[in-house]
Amino acid sequence: MIPQLIVNSLITSAVLAIIGIGLTMCFDILKFGNFAHTELAVLGAYLVFFFNVQLHWNLAVAIALAAVLTGLFAMLVDRLVFIKMREVVDVIPMITSLGLSIAMRNGIRAIWGSDIRVYDVELSSGVEFFGAHFTYSQIWILGIVTVSMVGFHLLLKKTKLGKAMRATSDNR
Repeated sequence: MIPQLIVNSLITSAVLAIIGIGLTMCFDILKFGNFAHTELAVLGAYLVFFFNVQLHWNLAVAIALAAVLTGLFAMLVDRLVFIKMREVVDVIPMITSLGLSIAMRNGIRAIWGSDIRVYDVELSSGVEFFGAHFTYSQIWILGIVTVSMVGFHLLLKKTKLGKAMRATSDNR
């Protein structure tokens, strides 16, 4: 039971870590906590649900398209809302992001409801490892998050773009 608890905690932590990296980057560069950031992750999850379950698309295609659309939506929100607040050093950007978060949450609820949703994935036995059970989806999650985190670290530390991002964070 303990090994399975550790695995389940590891999977949940991986998902939260990838969201946390984006939130930290936003806070570090833009100097405000974007409360709508987590709602963007929820929007992405519901877009995957829409493409996978409602349109019957392959899960991998649904994930890729949802990631692109969520990123484009985030960029649109940044250009329409947050770009006007770049020089504001007050709590106004955080309050705005809180309002956007509430609007997005209720918009998602209005479109998809508040019931539990399940993706259309094939059930498989998975693998046993040290007394814990891993599904193939969980293995993919851990792999993608690990590659993303290492890639992001290398981007920040080993590329010209990463150096520019860190410099902007230190001194706009």
